[in-house]
Amino acid sequence: DYPIIEATGEKTIEVAREYVAQGTRAIITRGGNLEILRSNLINAVLVDVRYTYEDMYFSFKKAKKYSNKIACIGLNLAFDVATKFKNISGEDFLLINPESVNHIDTRVKKLTEEGIEVVIGGITVARAAKKYNLKSVMIEVDETSLEIALNEAISILNFKLEQLKNFETIKQILNTTADGIVAFDKTLEIMYINNRAKKLITDKSNTFAVDHIKNLPKIRDTIEYGTETYSELIENGDNSLVLSSRPLKVGNIIFGAVVSIQKTIHIQTTEKEIRKKLKPKGHIAKKYFHDIIGKSYTLSKTIEKAKRFAKSDSTILITGQSGTGKEIFAQSIH
Repeated sequence: DYPIIEATGEKTIEVAREYVAQGTRAIITRGGNLEILRSNLINAVLVDVRYTYEDMYFSFKKAKKYSNKIACIGLNLAFDVATKFKNISGEDFLLINPESVNHIDTRVKKLTEEGIEVVIGGITVARAAKKYNLKSVMIEVDETSLEIALNEAISILNFKLEQLKNFETIKQILNTTADGIVAFDKTLEIMYINNRAKKLITDKSNTFAVDHIKNLPKIRDTIEYGTETYSELIENGDNSLVLSSRPLKVGNIIFGAVVSIQKTIHIQTTEKEIRKKLKPKGHIAKKYFHDIIGKSYTLSKTIEKAKRFAKSDSTILITGQSGTGKEIFAQSIH
């Protein structure tokens, strides 16, 4: 079900763009067409049908049926494989590597003057040969090479589909969080920003103001040295924001930073709501003075003092070495 198009030069670009506009996501080609599309097409996967020794062998065998005065014209990889074939086989033929597709016509015309009777090459070579009354043989396409190219194209597209699924999942997760999230690359360009972050760092004139954040020394330190930052307070217009940053890295290689942003008022409101909800659930002090085990004079005096302090609403500081029971005293006082 794959459409097969025969084209070269500008026609290749025109046809490829039409198919991409209609939804084509992968194009399989070779030789000069591959080079042309690499320079003029960015919205599709390009897969190369590699030239093989067998391609050249069968093409040369077919050409010899017409004449022994043979020239092979190939660009880049085609030329490299033809060179390898000539060196290994010991066959005598003229090997030409034109500067570009546009130079092929001139080279073919010159070959007629040099006594060449048959040329091996791609579609452009075949058209030029017909123009100057030369026999031509298209370079064979090995069935195995074509099958490999098809499987490669399918594998790449499946991989890209999984990438898109993962990206879309992460994007939706980040857009449901209450925090603003911004990911910067190594050069401090934005790789991703969620909707919440756009609202938090947009000024009154609705201008997107991210420079203030990315120029913070601590954010730069995160990208440069991998230093993590927590609860950095900044002013952005009328908003007080709290920023935290963590490095983005693979192994020991840092490639950016992700910054989370919250309004201070949002943090304060959230804290109050949590306290209200936790109190009825019993998230309060659970220990009492009678839970304190011990009968020493010092401990008894300390309990007596704590009970007196418990009648006050003042803040109480409890000091003591680790493991002496400060937590139990705190809960008992509550």
